[in-house]
Amino acid sequence: MPQQRIRVFNSEPTNLSWLPEYFTLDIGDADKTPNDIVQAGILKSITYPTGRRTSFYYESNKYHHDNVQQAYLEERVLPPGTPPSEVRSAGGLRIARIEELDPVSGKKHLRSFSYGKDENGVGHVAHQPSLKDYMYEYNMANGTGATIEYTGYRMSRVRMYVPNPLAEMSFDGGSPVVYEEVAEYLSTVPSNGQATLDGKNVYKYGYANPFLEHVGGTTLNRSSDDGWSQGRLWEKTSYKIHSYGRTLPVMRDTYTYSAFRTQQLGYYKVYSVLQGRGTNDLPLFKTTRDNYGAFSVLYGSISTGCLRPVSQQNEVFNENGRVVRTTVSTYGNTDHLFATKVETRQAGLTVKTEEYQYPSDISSPGPGEQLLVAGNQLRLPLVKKTSMGGRVWVNRTQYAISSNIAVPSAVWSGVAGNEEKRVDIVQSDAYGNPLEVRSDGATTIYLWGYYGTSLMAEIRGASYAQVAAALGTDPRTVSGSTVPGSYPGPLRGGLSNAQISSYTYTPLVGISSSTDPSGLTTYYGYDRAGRLKETYIMEDGDKKIVESVLYNLVNP
Repeated sequence: MPQQRIRVFNSEPTNLSWLPEYFTLDIGDADKTPNDIVQAGILKSITYPTGRRTSFYYESNKYHHDNVQQAYLEERVLPPGTPPSEVRSAGGLRIARIEELDPVSGKKHLRSFSYGKDENGVGHVAHQPSLKDYMYEYNMANGTGATIEYTGYRMSRVRMYVPNPLAEMSFDGGSPVVYEEVAEYLSTVPSNGQATLDGKNVYKYGYANPFLEHVGGTTLNRSSDDGWSQGRLWEKTSYKIHSYGRTLPVMRDTYTYSAFRTQQLGYYKVYSVLQGRGTNDLPLFKTTRDNYGAFSVLYGSISTGCLRPVSQQNEVFNENGRVVRTTVSTYGNTDHLFATKVETRQAGLTVKTEEYQYPSDISSPGPGEQLLVAGNQLRLPLVKKTSMGGRVWVNRTQYAISSNIAVPSAVWSGVAGNEEKRVDIVQSDAYGNPLEVRSDGATTIYLWGYYGTSLMAEIRGASYAQVAAALGTDPRTVSGSTVPGSYPGPLRGGLSNAQISSYTYTPLVGISSSTDPSGLTTYYGYDRAGRLKETYIMEDGDKKIVESVLYNLVNP
């Protein structure tokens, strides 16, 4: 328990005649002030195989402690000369700076952090602690008799002191302190040199005083439990350090949110304020609050829901600190979190607008689009409408069902109202890969392998039937093969007028060779770690290196 002085009433003046009617007791001896022991076991540094090292430095959280409020809660008079408030350390840690050491150049890249509104160093606490947070109490009726009146009973107030605060001391995320603003300074320190300030980022976060209350004299807490509505990033501004230390904005991102599916869930907590002691005080436990005041009710509500983005604005500044370009992204459908409209503005005028429609945005979806929604494939932009210079250009992808999966079937593009089918995906394999594609009057056949994960060949100038005849099998069967056989040979022999690009692979490593339509083959070699080591060609049986890659591990 923290050290404190309590005031006691002598309810036994006869048996305890040697005590005055009111007296004080000093109890507890714990010092609850945060100190450096909190850094025990905290992550100090990370050293990577390349020799690069990241070091972390911490400091205590800070907050404004209201001395007047604490004195009021503890029912005492504030000593003369005590300031109304003061900056104090709180529990937990905040990151002070992060150092990145580059072992090759010897440079250090520093990220230093300054906290609080206008970098005043202080944040907000969920609950300001007081001595009353270490105590709860109840009333006790002592005596005999089974009457339903308090007559004849001797009332006592029983207080229990505990070592840990009964109040909730942290926010929903677990942090004892939150900050509305955080400034991040970016610096570079050359080897044996002086640090140079490169730039600065300022982050602003949404904060509203949470409803968090400890019911004094009890073990109960009451809160709205609305942590989901706190802590979202509202604004980020990046600054550049110019000559003479001038700090000018370079870019600013601003975010807006809306509450989604909110609900208030009420609750009631019943607790005893009166207990009985003796042989005949059973009625005290059977009575109701209205008759005897033996129980009290704590009521409140829990807020549920989430915040979803409504818009994001990006501003770009010139060297004079003026906005030269603004991009506003709008999120118009709560079924997904993707931008449905992006506007680009210059000199206050909208110069370009892009509108997007996703599977759940389509008003009259076909079977393919319906299957995308049913399979939660919601992030595919099916329609893109671009407005610029008084013209509207539309790109639209149409989906169909093949082998019980949704696959692209056609791509339309052109001026709004006069779109043309530019790409027609005639056939797809069982994995959704295109097999036959017609674009601007030309046909391209794709051959896949390794269970549809790797492109084996691209054939231009031949029909699907001609490719199947040259292979002796349907291209669909090749897609499902574990390790494809030697297909490029029959293709090139049976389709002499076609342009064929083919590829081979080393499973779990990468591409092993590629052959272009002229027949030139490029080979790819890897080291034992699976990294690309070289590319080469073979001429007259001789290996000729086209490109080589050398990897080095450097220790600090």
